[in-house]
Amino acid sequence: MKGHRAVRERYLEILRRWPVPNEQLRVPTRHGETFVIACGEKTEPPLLLLHGSAGNSAMWMGDIRAWAEHYRVYSIDVIGEAGLSAPTRPPLASEEYALWLDDVLEALSISQTSAEIRYLPEAGHFITGQTAAILEFLGCSPVLRA
Repeated sequence: MKGHRAVRERYLEILRRWPVPNEQLRVPTRHGETFVIACGEKTEPPLLLLHGSAGNSAMWMGDIRAWAEHYRVYSIDVIGEAGLSAPTRPPLASEEYALWLDDVLEALSISQTSAEIRYLPEAGHFITGQTAAILEFLGCSPVLRA
């Protein structure tokens, strides 16, 4: 538990340096609380950011300023990973990650059709089983590059 606490405290310290004004939200889901950083104007179209395995929303800090100029950005800490969301890890061979994300979207009042949903391989994260399940739920066809 000591290591977990140290990682959490370091992450909170990093989040205090988020480069644009933001709201840090905790939304309820069937798999526990999910941590979301919302930034950008509320009137702009929504853009969802999902990090890869063993990551958290800090990975987006270098690019967030550019995205927040054009979108209402929601950087979501995926459950069971190194962020501030619940430690729950549903089976990858199930629809649970998709149902979790549906809960998050509902809590944020975002419809799947209103969100800009893109997989950005150039952002430097790779597809994990959970990311693949989420992308399938969202109807995205990820572009895999060697």
